[in-house]
Amino acid sequence: MQNKKCVIIQARTDSRRLPGKVLLKIEGKPMLWHVINRIKKINVKEMIVATTGRKIDDDIVTIANNFGLKSYRGKTNDVLDRFYCAAKESNAEIIIRITADCPLIDPNESKKVLKKFISGKYDYASNDSETYPNGLDTECFTFKALEDAWKGAKLKSEREHVTPYIWKNPKRFKICLVNNKKKDKKIRSLILASEEVIDQTLNYPVPYKEVIWRTPNDQMNAKNTCLFGQIWVHINSNGDIYPCSQLWNTPDKFQPKNVKIDGFDSALENTRNLKCKSCFCLAPAEWRRTMTPKGMLKGARVTIAQSLGI
Repeated sequence: MQNKKCVIIQARTDSRRLPGKVLLKIEGKPMLWHVINRIKKINVKEMIVATTGRKIDDDIVTIANNFGLKSYRGKTNDVLDRFYCAAKESNAEIIIRITADCPLIDPNESKKVLKKFISGKYDYASNDSETYPNGLDTECFTFKALEDAWKGAKLKSEREHVTPYIWKNPKRFKICLVNNKKKDKKIRSLILASEEVIDQTLNYPVPYKEVIWRTPNDQMNAKNTCLFGQIWVHINSNGDIYPCSQLWNTPDKFQPKNVKIDGFDSALENTRNLKCKSCFCLAPAEWRRTMTPKGMLKGARVTIAQSLGI
């Protein structure tokens, strides 16, 4: 008899970086709709959407109901407890964890993680973040491992992010990271960027033009060549791909190609022909800066270290 499996999708609307993101429309449908529609193709019979008990998350429950899915409403910040209670209610022995902010998640890659998890009789398995692009995140774990984490996790970060207690204890749990053998080393992730996000990036904490990092020495330093178009790119809602926010809506400097008209490969390759050097962002800095104000400071330190060659 096969162990009962359950997909649990974690969703809530109060994201600090992009409030209400799981309900934002993509091609006329909420992001959560796209995630559920894709995850159904994993062919696991039971799916639960785990959200909070707050009224602002009522729409999440409505979407789950429209798909005929169960929903569980639990604690807001103790997501580990929310997951544990939802899993316990389902009586599942194998849990597949998905987050609702991954609208491009690939069910075939999720199936690979699940297959590896079952065949190796692991306590925990996930796709390797070093070889998979962001947004394909899939975690599988046993209910017993989840229960052990629920009982043992004490740190706030362990309660908020569900699985850290498990993967931080490899001696206690049998762990597997599924490697992407067909990884594209040239691209790390896509930043789905809106005009508002870009404006915030360019104006925080001071006008962008005031923090451009350029010196004659930098211009001659080949290792300061920009990494955008190599590991990160921006794609807007129309499908235009830009290498970075500095070239966003600057037709005199950069003409983007469109994924729908020109094809993804062509639009992506178009971002890799730039010869920029020594810009403040240098990819990692701007990515962290786009994500959080605190991350911006960390990114700035990375950039300065790169520019100084240390």
